[in-house]
Amino acid sequence: MTIENSLMPSYMRKFECIGGACEDTCCSGWSITLDKKSYKSYKKTKSKDLKSRMQGKIEKTPEFLHSDRSYAYFKMDENERCPMITTGGLCSIQLELGEQALSPTCSTYPRKINRINEQLEMSASLSCPEVARLALLNENGIEFDEVEFDMSSNWAISQQMNTHDTLTNQHLFWPIRMFSIEIVQNRRVELPDRLVALGLFIARIQQELAAGNVHDIEHIIHEYRMKMNNTQYLEAIHNIDVSIELQVKVLLGILQNRFNYGTVGKRYEQVLSELKEGYAIDEIGNEISEVVEVYKHNYLNYYYPFINEHEYILENYVVNAIFKNVFPSDMNQVFQEYTTLMVNYAMIKVHLVGVAGYNKRLDYEIIIKTIQALVKTTEHHSHYLEGVLTMLDANKFNTMAHISTLIKDMK
Repeated sequence: MTIENSLMPSYMRKFECIGGACEDTCCSGWSITLDKKSYKSYKKTKSKDLKSRMQGKIEKTPEFLHSDRSYAYFKMDENERCPMITTGGLCSIQLELGEQALSPTCSTYPRKINRINEQLEMSASLSCPEVARLALLNENGIEFDEVEFDMSSNWAISQQMNTHDTLTNQHLFWPIRMFSIEIVQNRRVELPDRLVALGLFIARIQQELAAGNVHDIEHIIHEYRMKMNNTQYLEAIHNIDVSIELQVKVLLGILQNRFNYGTVGKRYEQVLSELKEGYAIDEIGNEISEVVEVYKHNYLNYYYPFINEHEYILENYVVNAIFKNVFPSDMNQVFQEYTTLMVNYAMIKVHLVGVAGYNKRLDYEIIIKTIQALVKTTEHHSHYLEGVLTMLDANKFNTMAHISTLIKDMK
């Protein structure tokens, strides 16, 4: 352990793995990579039990993906669980050899650690149910603390950024990121309208950067801060038309991806089953108009009554994603990063509307299960999200006008 100056959401100070008491396991439904050091250490272990468990369960990473960091991986068993997991839901490697013997992947998860210049940033993935509860159910919103923290030398750094780099415009990272979070947490405005306002700001930033106007960014931030206090500007955003048809097309695209790519984890399969029943979808060939009517019914009767009182849950999701994913990480692709963020948000909404219809209600437990299972699927199966993005791109739905109609709520 080393003491590091770290910036983190306040929920990280409360997070502790609850182990076997967890309703899901971080060791199922996704590939567990091993670095070269861990791979060689496991091959040399003197533990007969571990040797037996590992027999035939570790494979080298394909040559074109091979690296010291991603050297090999555990093959999941018939239940899509890591073969190292005991019947009690605990890791046999950690039980026998201690936490220091875990690979960086297992040791770090669900933490997400980035380095911005000399400072570490630590957040966590909502694919962990305990993290999802701590991060999403905080009515006061996500706040950030700068603290001295014991960082394990075995934890992996996901991203590194040099914000002094003017050549790639990374020196603009902090003002854009901070103002983006400021917009999302502005509770005087409904959340969907905040997200549209964020998109308009990001689109303007992308336009100015493309024109080489890097010195005007602070002026643009001031301009949009004033707009966030302009009643007419906010009313214009609020009155943007909503396209339920587009949202339903995204829903059907999600289901098509499920059939194209096969299994995506048992917990998410349960959510998908509820979603399909909640939308009365028997097959992918359902008429869009039929699904639209069910969507409207679910939204008005089951989704909106709860979300209207608990909008902070979805706000916290967006803020955590901005921080965890180091948004904006690439100034040349800043609007594309915004698009990805909004597609994830829209996917959460169409899932919640569906499962709300199935359960005839929403509550904390349903929301946590739905978001956690979906995040685990999209983060650990990148092709799943990529399929939806490709569908939007193919239909030219990736413009600000279309994204606005995708994320807006029914009036």
